[in-house]
Amino acid sequence: YYSDDNYVLEPKHLDCLAECESGSLADPSRYYLMLQKGDEVLDWTMAAERYKVCPSLIEPGGNHSFEGFEQHLPNVVDFLTC
Repeated sequence: YYSDDNYVLEPKHLDCLAECESGSLADPSRYYLMLQKGDEVLDWTMAAERYKVCPSLIEPGGNHSFEGFEQHLPNVVDFLTC
């Protein structure tokens, strides 16, 4: 959602975000990481590091919406049904 509203990031917001931080992953096999290095919103390297022990797909290019996601649906279905 986008608007012309102003937003002020305050320390209380960072405190709230810090409370959401989780520890280590209890069962990394339950995660399937899909990243594209062209993500213009998030730093893909941070996710790659956080989920490095999980099954993953990391592609060059792309963007935050994960271009070509539909091409990977068979892999997603395989992951979910194994």
